[in-house]
Amino acid sequence: MFSPIEYVYMVIFVAYIALSWRIVQRAGYSGFWTLTLLVPFVNLTMIFVFAFSNWPALRNAGTGGDETTRAYTPGQHLNNEGPSA
Repeated sequence: MFSPIEYVYMVIFVAYIALSWRIVQRAGYSGFWTLTLLVPFVNLTMIFVFAFSNWPALRNAGTGGDETTRAYTPGQHLNNEGPSA
């Protein structure tokens, strides 16, 4: 039916979709946006849209989100105290 290399390709493909789904969800978007990666040329456009847009997870970070969604800006101290001497 399938050769061993085809099984390897299928595993890699499923892992790629699953990881992409999780990344898009952590950014605050619906995981279904991952399906745009399967459409030629649309996938490149959507990668740039996701890369340069304001992610909902970061926009809502100051509203009581957990540690995984809290936004960090350079120069900000993680313990909310002033700089150590």
